[in-house]
Amino acid sequence: ILFRRKAPHGSISTRISETCKPEERAPARGAEKWHKGVDAAGPGENLVVAVVFNDGSDEDTSDDGTGAAVLAFWSNRGQPVCYPVLTKRAPVSFAPEAMREDLARRLFHEAHGDAREPTAEDLARYAAAVTREDCEEEAFTRAHRETVVALALHPDHDGAENRLPVGTEKERAFKEWVIAEMARRKAAGGYVPRGLVGEG
Repeated sequence: ILFRRKAPHGSISTRISETCKPEERAPARGAEKWHKGVDAAGPGENLVVAVVFNDGSDEDTSDDGTGAAVLAFWSNRGQPVCYPVLTKRAPVSFAPEAMREDLARRLFHEAHGDAREPTAEDLARYAAAVTREDCEEEAFTRAHRETVVALALHPDHDGAENRLPVGTEKERAFKEWVIAEMARRKAAGGYVPRGLVGEG
């Protein structure tokens, strides 16, 4: 999923650049690798960056009362992972709201099995049961998985996938997905079709 959002008043980057104070903007990127010293098997909070927006209005659209709503989660801390052989993996953004239909589809199949695909009415009904928190958690998880894969394929983080925690069923599923995705990308020579990024 590559997230691109166009609003009447411009893109996300335009919106941020026009509303952020100078001290709130990210520092300029240097020549040093952003992932130097980063543990690819560590907490996702160290690997993913959130794009948030607070329009300063009285209406609070956030879940935590801060007024800042998450527009997307960027993999790779929003920066590319550059590999030794003239290739790189650009960051990918995952919008929480873009997760809603997939989560609704998942709920449908959990309830009815895989015998048939849900109709538009089915998806609408199950989407109503998906919370904003569910969407943010799914977007964060996908950005986290994408980052781990991108880093584990870099020589600096060789074997990181083997150090991922496996204490819970969710952690085991996360590790299995990462290892399978790494194998798929290696077999494809590093090429990743856009529609497949972070799926599952």
